[in-house]
Amino acid sequence: MLLSGITTVQAQVNNWGDGTVMVDPPTLNLQPGQTQSYQLKLSQAPTGDGWWVRVFVDGAVRIDGDYKGIRWVPSVGREFNRNNWNQWRTVTIMVDDDAEVGSFLFYHDVWDHDTNCPVHEVGHVRVNVVAASPLPTLSLGDARVEEGEDAEFEVTLSASSSEMVRVDYATSGGTAEEGSDYTRSSGPLIFPRGTTARTVTVRTTDDTEQESTERFTVVLSGPEKATVQTGTGTGTITDNDGAPPPPPLPRLSIGDARAEEGEEAEFEVTLSASSSETVRVGYATSGGTAAEGSDYTRSSGTLTFTAGTTARTVTVRTTDDTEQESTERFTVVLSGPEKATVQTGTGTGTITDNDSAPPPPRPPLPPPLPTLSIRDATVEEGEKAEFEVRLSEASQQAVTVTYTTMDGTAEAGTDYTAASGTLTFAAGSTEETIEVQATEDDLKESDEGFTVELSGPSGAVLGESIGAGTIVDDEAAPEVSIGDARVDEGGTAEFEVTLS
Repeated sequence: MLLSGITTVQAQVNNWGDGTVMVDPPTLNLQPGQTQSYQLKLSQAPTGDGWWVRVFVDGAVRIDGDYKGIRWVPSVGREFNRNNWNQWRTVTIMVDDDAEVGSFLFYHDVWDHDTNCPVHEVGHVRVNVVAASPLPTLSLGDARVEEGEDAEFEVTLSASSSEMVRVDYATSGGTAEEGSDYTRSSGPLIFPRGTTARTVTVRTTDDTEQESTERFTVVLSGPEKATVQTGTGTGTITDNDGAPPPPPLPRLSIGDARAEEGEEAEFEVTLSASSSETVRVGYATSGGTAAEGSDYTRSSGTLTFTAGTTARTVTVRTTDDTEQESTERFTVVLSGPEKATVQTGTGTGTITDNDSAPPPPRPPLPPPLPTLSIRDATVEEGEKAEFEVRLSEASQQAVTVTYTTMDGTAEAGTDYTAASGTLTFAAGSTEETIEVQATEDDLKESDEGFTVELSGPSGAVLGESIGAGTIVDDEAAPEVSIGDARVDEGGTAEFEVTLS
């Protein structure tokens, strides 16, 4: 593996030349809830066995590996010897959902086998915790059609937005060819305010050629007021002209394994269905927080499934030591399948320590915030519509939420008086009311509607955030009357018809 961006800090030390700790990369940027890693190794061989690289964070050794919502494994550091001093070892950084946003400096000391510290403050890694993006995310689904039908790809927003969201889309070829198998389609997709779903339609071509199932993609790009989470959708076109294609190849999957150090980790590899032919697949171990050689023995080879066989096992030997350490992990990866495809190609091996008591339980998470919901209201014109806003449970602190009216078939100023402001729930309160005045008029008209929308809650989360207001007309229907008429014979009788 080639590594880039390697940063080294060197210091003159006795009995070790110009040795230092090398790190890659020198900077990590993470959002709450994310995990990344950096690697470290010695720049030259130690003068004896048992050299230890200790991890310092903001000037101190954090023995429990937990600091301001940032956790790392291993918490104390990595051990090197004369056989593995030039092998990269991994330190994994995990940021909790409630971690403090800021910049944190990781650096390292080197201790030799005589408990001396020949090198201080080397191998700097800057870990930046940045706030998560508040924008809603766009996701594009897949579509499956028979040739000649329209493929409809649903594009969804993770949450409705108070602003118009725009994203570009375009088709791209795969095994299906543009023009002969489907019609190219591209353009902008607009989500009006409050909209969470739109559809991209692609026309496929009906022909008389017998062919296999074909695929193309639709790709999202250039989002505005949103970010793209799933930006590619696969369109699958099935043939309607002949016999179905041969059955698909069976799928290979590898499971996870868990073992106490010193035991064998057994990874089960399965076929989704038995095959009439011999199936083969390669496998090999790969390091993670567990180090090859010191925590487990490297293993690789080829698994063979004879006809009718659906399960085989990969066995990896773990190493029993006397060091107290955190739970460590490595992987087994499948590759180069024959007569099958790989569905799940990576299995995770978890090695639990047998030398120390389990860490104390983490404190319980704070209780979830209460939920704000608004109910609908119906009122006759000229009266006040009362929208009841409720908290799912009482809060020990004040809760606020902003509200505003929005036109529907009813118009502000003509049918009702617009209202907006901030609703406050005192500590312990669970109900508040928003009042909207409806306008009295003399017109006979249909019932009309408007909405009250909640936004920007503090101390709570939104549940049902839109209340529907209905204004019921109170005017009676007009009466039609016809009068009598009198006329001499030969004249024209005139009957007067009137509305009340």
